[in-house]
Amino acid sequence: MAEGWVKLHRSITENWIWDNPQYLKWWLDLILMANHKEKKILFNGSFKKVDVGQRITSEQKLAERWGVSRNTVRKFLSLLVEDDMISIEKSRKNGTTYKVNNYAIYQGFSEEKKQQTEQRAEHQKDNELNINKNEKNEKNDKNNNNLRNSRKTREYADDDPNKKLAILLLKLIRKNQNIKEPDLDKWANTIRLTIESDKRTGREVQDMIVWATSNDFWSGVILSPTSLRKHFDKMAIQKNKRKQQNISNDELPETGEDW
Repeated sequence: MAEGWVKLHRSITENWIWDNPQYLKWWLDLILMANHKEKKILFNGSFKKVDVGQRITSEQKLAERWGVSRNTVRKFLSLLVEDDMISIEKSRKNGTTYKVNNYAIYQGFSEEKKQQTEQRAEHQKDNELNINKNEKNEKNDKNNNNLRNSRKTREYADDDPNKKLAILLLKLIRKNQNIKEPDLDKWANTIRLTIESDKRTGREVQDMIVWATSNDFWSGVILSPTSLRKHFDKMAIQKNKRKQQNISNDELPETGEDW
């Protein structure tokens, strides 16, 4: 079994892949399998140099490793390529080589000694401040409890327009993805912010929900109102440029609202 570790940047929580547990697991697996240093391997009877961040594999091997079909693997890899997260080279002689883009930046060890020194300094400083820490923690605990009580999720009635759009989004997502039951009040609140803060109409949000969940690429990205809001402008540009399959009014899921 391989030993060691990889670095995981906090910005991954803002990436579309964070909203899909299965995709996230596969993405982390690709990072873990990628070479952390340059080396030569014997492949099909000849030596081949594999650079940092690269891995020689195949769709079939990944399908067997993840327990899914090759088509599912191919679709996932296409999403990563389209979002410039990986690049892929294929040939009969060298097989399939994927490269995790920016691997060296995120996984480089040039700053490791500097970070260790900084961590030791911080640790020493923490020890010097321990005398006052307990009193501050007690005060912070009280403040945090008050803050949590004041930040309770707003509740939305089932007939609230924002709640209806949240339910519509969940229904359409589940046609393509198997996701766990979300907090629909939080979803409704995000949709409300999408309309009120981002200056959009309810009809625009409803149309984008239907379009995104029926699009080959975006249906794998839009798995919550948060990702819908984040990518709304980008999707709107694509939506206006591409001719999507028309959805008649009879087929359009009805929210009961006259936007």
